[in-house]
Amino acid sequence: MRDFLTERRAIPQMLLEAAPQLKAYFGGTAVFNLRAPIDEAGSRTLYAVAMWPGEVLDVRDALAKFDKDWWMARAGRAAGYLTFTYELV
Repeated sequence: MRDFLTERRAIPQMLLEAAPQLKAYFGGTAVFNLRAPIDEAGSRTLYAVAMWPGEVLDVRDALAKFDKDWWMARAGRAAGYLTFTYELV
């Protein structure tokens, strides 16, 4: 993952900027995990995953608000290499 972040220098800065926003939308107790799987074509995308112990409707609402209010205005800087999502735990 280090090579991935080194090659896409905007992404680490975006994650730093996103951290307080994620806490605001998902709550201070939400835990986030970074994953960078390689797909069948050999391409890698970084996923910032909110580990969510609550209800699916609540996390979908939080993600939709985060996307609308903060992420969509900045997503172009990530050039499709960063995705915010959730996982129910």
